[in-house]
Amino acid sequence: PRLAATERAIDQAQDVVRSHRRADGSWTPLSELSRSDRELLDARVDAAVELLAPVAALTDPRRPA
Repeated sequence: PRLAATERAIDQAQDVVRSHRRADGSWTPLSELSRSDRELLDARVDAAVELLAPVAALTDPRRPA
């Protein structure tokens, strides 16, 4: 169940990030986004990162003491 939620969160984050790509391939600067657009971007990326955090912990290489 967490995998599906994580994949969904990544997809949602990608969608909102891609929505700010211009036709020429450049990106809309954060300073040009409305407050609501910045808040949505922040929320979607935050949700994806939060769900991915355990993956980083699991794949962190163990270093001998």
